[in-house]
Amino acid sequence: MKTVYPSPTVRKPLVLSMSAIALFRKCRRAYRYGYEDGLVTPSSPAAELGTDFHELMKAAAAGHPLDQDAPMYAVAEEYLRRHPLPDDIISAEEGLFTQIVPKVWLRTTFDLVYRDADGWIVGRDYKTFEKSPAYDVDLDFQGRIYIAALMRAFDTDRVRFEYEYVRRSVPGTKNSRGFWEPHECYINMPVVISRREADELWDETILWVKEILRARKEGLFMRSGTRKEFSSPCLGCFYETPCKTEMSHGELDDQDIELLGLGRRERDTLPAHLLGKKK
Repeated sequence: MKTVYPSPTVRKPLVLSMSAIALFRKCRRAYRYGYEDGLVTPSSPAAELGTDFHELMKAAAAGHPLDQDAPMYAVAEEYLRRHPLPDDIISAEEGLFTQIVPKVWLRTTFDLVYRDADGWIVGRDYKTFEKSPAYDVDLDFQGRIYIAALMRAFDTDRVRFEYEYVRRSVPGTKNSRGFWEPHECYINMPVVISRREADELWDETILWVKEILRARKEGLFMRSGTRKEFSSPCLGCFYETPCKTEMSHGELDDQDIELLGLGRRERDTLPAHLLGKKK
């Protein structure tokens, strides 16, 4: 079964990404900043390198030559030399839209979707790193929902997801202990679940979507917790600064947002050919 990955977009109805749902699960106030208010925090150098690598991988998947002036060119070139792209690529850096409840669509964006030699559909997410990842894929929620979405799109249980970690230094680069080895630079973390687990997680996601709809209707965007014992959800949060500012000075206005160096982004939109689809 071939999946259509649309490109033209128009406004409405509500489109939620898995990133939005994951952030809502973590902290409703942070979700409000990012996906209701549309606030964008300044990009970090590490994030910019990650974006550059993704663009190079997208170009490679399309059969285009890599931009030799790109900051991550050497890393991408060496990675592709050691790990050529799959032969049967279905899509790269495109969104898959699935209606999850009436008038609400889930957007799942894959860095790469391909069919492996055994006929499995595989979704891939590239992540660049400097420190080795300490990530437990057994506790991963987002990757499992991506599997559930692919199962529905391709009407098969033979689906897996994988995180492809690529160090921002090529093998042979000197470090404090010697030189980086290839196995320290390239780490693949696969996620495989059953159809039963995928269906259960899909139902769980529907409940979270309904909670988002209720929060939007009633304005219930509470913080996860501000006391010391509940501080862990705030660690590394992109919206720590506006959150603290709002707690100290009240609701943010446009001047506050400008002074904090924040921008705004457009809400996710639905492809034009799906706009009239009803369930």
